[in-house]
Amino acid sequence: CPQTWKFMINEKFVTESHPQCYASTPISFVFSHYMIESQMRNEILLQVNIKNLLAAFRAVKENGDDDMTILKLTKKKNVALLSFEMWFDDGHEIRPNVIHDVPVKPVSHSKLYLYEEPSIGRYHASSLLPKTKSIKTVIERMRNRVEEKANIYIRSGDGQFLLEMKNEHCSIKTIYQNLGMEDKGLHQAGAGNDMQSVKACVDLKNLLKVIHALQPLYVQQTVIAITKYACVTIHAHLKDFIGNDTNEMSGSGNDLELARITFYICVYLNDEEEESENENETHEVENSQQQQQQQQQ
Repeated sequence: CPQTWKFMINEKFVTESHPQCYASTPISFVFSHYMIESQMRNEILLQVNIKNLLAAFRAVKENGDDDMTILKLTKKKNVALLSFEMWFDDGHEIRPNVIHDVPVKPVSHSKLYLYEEPSIGRYHASSLLPKTKSIKTVIERMRNRVEEKANIYIRSGDGQFLLEMKNEHCSIKTIYQNLGMEDKGLHQAGAGNDMQSVKACVDLKNLLKVIHALQPLYVQQTVIAITKYACVTIHAHLKDFIGNDTNEMSGSGNDLELARITFYICVYLNDEEEESENENETHEVENSQQQQQQQQQ
């Protein structure tokens, strides 16, 4: 039986390079009893309007924590539905009090590739994300005075995070220190000097959307990372709904057993910078080869 519920919002459903979002939560965080039957590894893929699903969860919350809610995948009038049955105990019997139906569209497993999370590989640089309240304040205060683009610089070696915003008159930089991570296993092999900053240019509006999305969550730890010429990844490990540390609860530290949400923000490419960096990398390779030849001689 699957251990997690997964939510995938990719470029098929977002426009104008808005952030893609992928999330998962352990089933035990949502259900006290869970049963699913499917010929495809006991997995069922459903396409759903996220606003309708959120409305159903809000209705469950408003119904009260003491009452029982049963979630069923069913069909009414030939329409597939997630049916939220909220049961009420009046002291004499337990009976359904409210039923909230959410239309869904079953998706064939052969179409899963359209929804899968992108495979980014290792990062070139990463750090912890500054506190969302702080970075949100910085962006909102300066947003109307600067260009729509912002530069992010991350220096993995000492955990420096720099956010640069510009206008025609000046460049405004906000620097956060000591946001380093102990685990460098996610970094690209041979990515260069850890004390060298890696840059990414992103849409300020999209970065702010992600910060807004993170604020109401019970976040355990958030990592921001840059993959050159691809994206900026913001990956948050979450606590459960009452604030418990999911890392301690899972015991293994395996991402599949943790509640998490991951955003991918597209980056702007600068051809001149890319060419310059490629030239630098070529020179580094040539210098390394020359040193090896000298040592062999």
